[in-house]
Amino acid sequence: MAHSSNISISSTSSMPAIFVGHGSPLNAISDNAFTRAWESLGALFAPRAIVGISAHYHTRGLRINSTPTPRQIYDMSGFPRALYELAYQPKGDPALAERLSKILSPFGAQLEDSWGIDHGLWSVLCKMYKNADIPLVCLSVDLSASLESQLAIGRVLSVLRQEGVMILASGNIVHNLSLLEWGREDFGYPWALEFDRYIIKRTLERDAQGLLEFEKIDGARACVPTLDHFLPFLIAFGASTPEDSINVFNRFYTCGVISMTSFVFA
Repeated sequence: MAHSSNISISSTSSMPAIFVGHGSPLNAISDNAFTRAWESLGALFAPRAIVGISAHYHTRGLRINSTPTPRQIYDMSGFPRALYELAYQPKGDPALAERLSKILSPFGAQLEDSWGIDHGLWSVLCKMYKNADIPLVCLSVDLSASLESQLAIGRVLSVLRQEGVMILASGNIVHNLSLLEWGREDFGYPWALEFDRYIIKRTLERDAQGLLEFEKIDGARACVPTLDHFLPFLIAFGASTPEDSINVFNRFYTCGVISMTSFVFA
């Protein structure tokens, strides 16, 4: 079930839009193929700031965390103590948050400070940028917005890429905790793999309509029982441009129903 995690990117002056399959929080304290790919990403790009979009920061209405010192959120339970002792606390960027609120005003975006950096972002960023020295602004996933709106939000975000801002979205293409096969680390159900292949094919073809119609695919309901982990992918795809190359990495499947498949648009 494992595929290459290698990332090959041509030289580029703009920052990428990235979708990362984040999987288990344990990746934050692990050394594996996923985390080594994340480390490679950090070596490839040096953004001045990051707009982070986590599946675990989902709201009704679009929200932007504007605090200059966003708190780290340990939004998981039952894991080893070492995970809760891992500190990752980059600064925020209130000016960038304000800019986001303006360019995303057509979507009703509002500034807030009630959330912070959850494991969907810090478990990845602690591998990409270990020193936590790049400002981070967290943008929520608006569950009340249409699928088309997720792409449109991404298109608005794409302008920031020319200004040194990385768009980093974190979720999972396939994510169904109710069907997890615990202990089967290198395993994906055939229908989950087929769904993943469909998404990869449509992405490489830049077939936005095909992506929006993912629910028509056999097994889609089991692969995407809720939208929170899938919508960050649509935002990242929306933030890509026709000029981008598309790099697929971390094509791994774990516990039957977790796809780690990730994309760099650069």
